Amino acid sequence: MWASLGSLALVVLSAGTLSAQATSPPLVTDRPDFTESASAVAPGDVQLEAGYTFTHSDDVDEHTLGELLFRIGLWDRIEGRIGVNSIAWVDDGDEAGIEDPSLGLKAVLVTAQGGRPAIAILAGTTVPIGDDDIGEDDWQPGITGAFAWDLSDQLGLGANVGYTYASEDGERFDQGSASVALGVGITERTGAYVETFTIFPAGDDTDDDVTLNGGITYLVNNSFQLDARVGAGLTDDAPDVFVGFGVARRW
Repeated sequence: MWASLGSLALVVLSAGTLSAQATSPPLVTDRPDFTESASAVAPGDVQLEAGYTFTHSDDVDEHTLGELLFRIGLWDRIEGRIGVNSIAWVDDGDEAGIEDPSLGLKAVLVTAQGGRPAIAILAGTTVPIGDDDIGEDDWQPGITGAFAWDLSDQLGLGANVGYTYASEDGERFDQGSASVALGVGITERTGAYVETFTIFPAGDDTDDDVTLNGGITYLVNNSFQLDARVGAGLTDDAPDVFVGFGVARRW
């Protein structure tokens, strides 16, 4: 698996480096943080975001590999979103398989200007075709509001509020989410962020998940980015710790 992952990373890295779009604006991605951006992919562009995450919680180690999100510019300020999602597995356990994919749209309602934030709406749903051990039997539609403020040339603030009509083991429940992320430009190519987010409740029979995390991004060129992140849960129903890395590529 690791050999295949390494080969894939080299192929993507080579493609990104050799075909830089120097005249294009820098990438704006929806990873590696939880907070979705308040911007859309330009019409005609396709952006792929992918990664891997290791999570440790209550003596259980879980892996997700893929995290594939295709963002497709459809019209000005509107993008289509196809989440192929991940292969997930648990160490020393029987749970393994492919997560439910997702479909959605993002529409930018307001662009940032002066002190006014950019505002976008994301609407989508999971599609219940994943493996039985990993996916759910029901569609899980949701909607998220995304807000972004330019505080200075180097600082940016993002926030999300969301609702999902969730399902777990066949039981429906209302699930909310909220997040705040502060981003800083360290150099022209390197950025960092710190973020807190909550999912309430984390599951049908659990309490809230509150998490603190941070990460770093490196812009190889205007159309190719690398990222890494680390986080820890602040409540009993949040993961103890997680680490991950990923890539984003625009065509």
